[in-house]
Amino acid sequence: MRNWEEGDLRMKKAKDLFIPSHDAIDYNSIGKRREQFLKMYNCTSHFERLMEKNCYFIIGDKGSGKTALALYHQLHSPDNCSSNLISINTTQYKQFIMLKINKKLEFTDYASIWRATLLMLMSQFISQKSKKWIHKITKKFSKIENAIKQYDSNSLLPQINTAIELATTLTAGGETNANAGNLGAKISASQEESIKETTEQIRFYINESEKNLKEALSDLKLSNDFIIFLDGLDARPFDISQEEFDYCIKGLYDALWQLNTEFFPRIKDSKGRMRFCLLIRPDIFESLNIYNSNSRVSDNSVYLNWITTESEYLNQNLYKTINKYFCYQNENDPTCGWNAYFPQRNSNTNNNFFVHLLKNTFIRPRDYFSAIEILINLCKDSNIENESFPNTIITSDTFNRRLSDYILGEIKNYLNFYISNSDYSEYIKFFDFLDGKSRFSWDEYMKYYNDFFNYMEKANVEKRCYYETPIKLLQFFYEANLIGYYQKPTDGSKTFIFWSYREKTINNLNPKVRENASYIVFEGVRKALNIGKSFKNPKYDNYFY
Repeated sequence: MRNWEEGDLRMKKAKDLFIPSHDAIDYNSIGKRREQFLKMYNCTSHFERLMEKNCYFIIGDKGSGKTALALYHQLHSPDNCSSNLISINTTQYKQFIMLKINKKLEFTDYASIWRATLLMLMSQFISQKSKKWIHKITKKFSKIENAIKQYDSNSLLPQINTAIELATTLTAGGETNANAGNLGAKISASQEESIKETTEQIRFYINESEKNLKEALSDLKLSNDFIIFLDGLDARPFDISQEEFDYCIKGLYDALWQLNTEFFPRIKDSKGRMRFCLLIRPDIFESLNIYNSNSRVSDNSVYLNWITTESEYLNQNLYKTINKYFCYQNENDPTCGWNAYFPQRNSNTNNNFFVHLLKNTFIRPRDYFSAIEILINLCKDSNIENESFPNTIITSDTFNRRLSDYILGEIKNYLNFYISNSDYSEYIKFFDFLDGKSRFSWDEYMKYYNDFFNYMEKANVEKRCYYETPIKLLQFFYEANLIGYYQKPTDGSKTFIFWSYREKTINNLNPKVRENASYIVFEGVRKALNIGKSFKNPKYDNYFY
């Protein structure tokens, strides 16, 4: 352990700390960043659960570490197990969805087209990771390579691209329409016959590709396990309806489940096993209306939940994760962790910055690393030479406004799965009707709702379903963690506040707001929404969270 009073060894200055990435995938882009990520990553029991062969889902809110967990598995390369993190982009979703919209596929075909696609991805991954020069002689991978070539060159993908091109010519007037929701609106009788023929061809190619790829994979005798992590489901293309997107993702789920539970386990005489693991938000998982979903979450998932309390956080994974970030940059000296950069001023927990973030963020690794990023940049801007973060920066209006803007931005990103940017701009105006109040009763809420409803009826809003009734709007804001509710026990004890992100558990992925209660705007967004007084010194209300 270092002796700070001897020699020149000193703790790294706050402004010289490396800035953590918002998205873990950024660590995979540069060799040095990958090394940093591996050394500072705090491996928890989540990793052990992920290694179990029946783990098919990583479930967690945005910023909870889903991508980081999968990336660590890929880069760490556990013994006898290879993995690959793949992000499915919106262009790929739209290819499948546009075929369905233009009647080239039924919604039941989504599972088939996803199965063929997933089998191709697994075949490519195994071939790339396992093939060696000796296999050119033994031809161990010749069958799987032929199946991949058939998929790529003579089968599914060219047919999809051709069908999409055809779809654009079959719209009214033969004009291409960029809006997928309007494609194929008017089709003649002759065009209907062409569509039917194209649909049958696509189904044939899908089935042939699936058959060939399954046969090739079944013939392999693997010595290692292979896992493919599927990421990127948090974004929905704005020109694709929620209903169509849900059908497509449900098809992906069905395909993944069928391959993991029926096809891969039945491959004989192979020591190594294959599986797919889907990274998904709790609300999106819930929206799929999966049969027996509670068991799927409990039995086949890693559920990332970092919630802790003021009295317990020192022994919890969130604190250990953030603490390791600081220690790593100081030769893993345990004395150079969180408390070194945020020293306690006194025994009063009101001066504890970790506790402050517990009440002003959603208690996710991304929230803490984002707060650290803001502080580092403020120290750089002011050329502050302190080793620890000075209290003048931590309690400044600038820091708290930037943190509040970040939290509101995270809420916006969450809601963008359901509503467009323009709709978000209208929905968020609800808080303008509060007249700066951060707490209100049910009767006050009804007044605010009625005023807001009248405003929205005149506004240019696409998604009106979320404010149709008072409880729908309240639930919408509750799920986004903009609003919570609180209750005062009859015995006069401390008030309890309920937030969606805190009430969410592995067996309750979609907690409900309570009617006829008292309500409160989330403290972390008040500055961004211009509600209440600005934060000067870390003083906290006496509430249980």
